[in-house]
Amino acid sequence: AAARDPAHRAAHGPAQEPHAATVAEATAAFLVERRDAAISRGTMHCYSIKARHLARILGGQTPLVEVTAERVDAYASQRLDEQASRNTIGKELTVLRGILSLARRRGLYAADPRAVLPSGWETGYQPRRRALSAAEAEALLSALAKVLPHRAAWVALALATGARRSEVERIRREDVRMVDGAILVRGTKTERSDRVVPILSLTRPFVQAALAWGEHAGRLVKPWSNVGRDLPAALEGLGYVRATPNDLRRTL
Repeated sequence: AAARDPAHRAAHGPAQEPHAATVAEATAAFLVERRDAAISRGTMHCYSIKARHLARILGGQTPLVEVTAERVDAYASQRLDEQASRNTIGKELTVLRGILSLARRRGLYAADPRAVLPSGWETGYQPRRRALSAAEAEALLSALAKVLPHRAAWVALALATGARRSEVERIRREDVRMVDGAILVRGTKTERSDRVVPILSLTRPFVQAALAWGEHAGRLVKPWSNVGRDLPAALEGLGYVRATPNDLRRTL
């Protein structure tokens, strides 16, 4: 009877397992469950990053039964001390809710996740509205082309397509069909991410610039691992307000 009791199983593990379910085991089960649900690679990558923070602070070998409201509050407090944004912490808590909910459904966690996680967590998130003006885009491309043409190609292609960072870096030269006036964007984040973007009179100069300055191992542009740091710095160096790769999407 004790082995069938959820509270007993959470503390001592199923009858065939001598140990209690741990944070690491529950997290691994959650990631597999999400993967099997055909979640996009981008979302899975995001889940994995959030899960690493959870395991780092809560402890991968910590039994699930010890994941209490007090422990979760301490987690959030530590992440705030680490200068993580409230929005980021909110996403991490959402992943934790998924981990605990799956564990509870499988009889490995007795508590109600809604009672363990903070209610009404204020993320403080404000949607960004930054977009480059035509003058800013021209100045940025001109400055980059003089010293780092391959970076100018990256920015030009992003401005031409409004694509996400990973999508920009997957575009091949043959995906750009100037005669047809279209660019194939190989997206994976959502069902509609794989799409064809038209080449407009407004964006044609950007496409031509990307074709002139780009080419890297079969892809049109070279991967830019530090774009989140370098792009804002480049704009600030020109006397403009900083902008992120997502702001290039808004610009189009």
